[in-house]
Amino acid sequence: MLPINELGEKGESRFKEICADAQLICNKSDRDLAGWDFIVDFPFTDASRETLDSRQGPISCHVQVKTLYETSNRLQMRLSSAERLAKEKKPSFVYVLRVNEDLEFVDSFLIHLLDEPLAVILKRLRRERALSGVAKINDKKITIPVNKNSVRFKPTGKDLRAAFESACGVDMDAYISKKCGQLQNLGFDEKRHQLNATLHLGSDEEIVDAFLGIKTNIPISNVQAFETRFGIKLPDSNLHGSGVLNINPQPAGSCLISFQRSALETPAVFTGEVFNPPISGMPPEKIKILIKSNFFTIELKRSSLRFSSIDGDLRSHAPHEWLKYWNAAHMLAEGKGSMKIVLDSTRQSLNFPISKPIQELDVKTCAYWVAVCDASNSLLRKAGVLNQPEVGMKDLEESAIQLLLMNAILNGEDCFKSFETESTAHIKELSQIDMVCADCVEIGDVVLAYYGLAKFNLKHEADQVKWLPVQFEPKAFEDVSNFPKQYEDLLERAKKDTGCPNVISRTYEATKGGLFAKIGAVGSA
Repeated sequence: MLPINELGEKGESRFKEICADAQLICNKSDRDLAGWDFIVDFPFTDASRETLDSRQGPISCHVQVKTLYETSNRLQMRLSSAERLAKEKKPSFVYVLRVNEDLEFVDSFLIHLLDEPLAVILKRLRRERALSGVAKINDKKITIPVNKNSVRFKPTGKDLRAAFESACGVDMDAYISKKCGQLQNLGFDEKRHQLNATLHLGSDEEIVDAFLGIKTNIPISNVQAFETRFGIKLPDSNLHGSGVLNINPQPAGSCLISFQRSALETPAVFTGEVFNPPISGMPPEKIKILIKSNFFTIELKRSSLRFSSIDGDLRSHAPHEWLKYWNAAHMLAEGKGSMKIVLDSTRQSLNFPISKPIQELDVKTCAYWVAVCDASNSLLRKAGVLNQPEVGMKDLEESAIQLLLMNAILNGEDCFKSFETESTAHIKELSQIDMVCADCVEIGDVVLAYYGLAKFNLKHEADQVKWLPVQFEPKAFEDVSNFPKQYEDLLERAKKDTGCPNVISRTYEATKGGLFAKIGAVGSA
């Protein structure tokens, strides 16, 4: 039998021959300290099918070659070498050649240091840290089974090349991304971190609120942190001493929250998450359940309920979602209706009558915003906008008057008021005039516009003309979000379709912050 060093040299020589047979570029490490024996590079792909600048980079991998007798099913290597090889972000392999008693090569195995083989090395490294408390591993060995989590094939260039291609794939960037992810995440489960600390809380209510995430910046001391990987717990030296803690709890489940004024009225329905504090031994009357939606939070106790709105200026929602919210707020402000919470997991429902007004909510304010959101929703539907834009309440507030007015006009309500202008030569002798009336409004990143034909009686007084609206007939209403071009095109089409050259419209400018109204203007073509 050959000594180990000579057997290793025999295997490395054979590996270079196999790479040559496979038309692979094989570069040997000059020092046996890098964790790998060879860097193996594939040639570039044929450039006839794609341009040189855009073709993929070729496969490149690191290989440690081991030679064993065929009776051996396990190999040993320095743990430090295994670490270097395993943590190489490019593909890395242990290639095992086996010989018989006559020193003839009989088979080979390729161990790909990804998935389970990578986990074996990382777990051993962590165990060494846990046992010795130091990171000196140069004199440590790791034993790896040859015929487990490996590919066996004949020691030929054709088979080796096929094995490399199968393991590495065609996209090296994707491979490296996967390898980096495994280096960071293999061996961790949901309970990766553990924190031991003394929480300084003054009452049972504060304890409950802390674990629901309601109370923040909790003072803590005697901090000890641990991280568990591959079932091995190690202290985290980055966290110690004292500080403040914020708990971000995970929901225990989901639910539906509905508000309904009467049994036959359509309810306002919201999705929500249920949070239950994981505190054992707490008296039932102290326990609180938190329900969160995108619009409000509900705190449920055995004998009470607390409803809190989320600041509308910090959230953006579609107008039809805002409409649901303000309908619910209106019911709560009036103290009329009912609220039902249905837990998704059990379908159990909790019913609460709304019998007392919430003092913080103003009935008239809620009714006003119901009207504004209803107008926004109605206009978007009339214009055929399938995906409603998300807007904050501040955006709706800026356009509220226009939204209400435009919706009323398009619903046939008599909204036109008389107004006065200076007399001009082309209307001085007229007692009646037809005008194209147009307007537009902004809802988030959508701009809606209409035009119609209006008839005015003209009353002349000295140099002033009083315009008295007689009738208005809407002609078109559409999405002109490519503003101002689409709006200008609409005005030109309006004059052409109605045969009326006179136009009265609101003038807008596109600014960085959106659209803003100047002042209503009267003009003619």
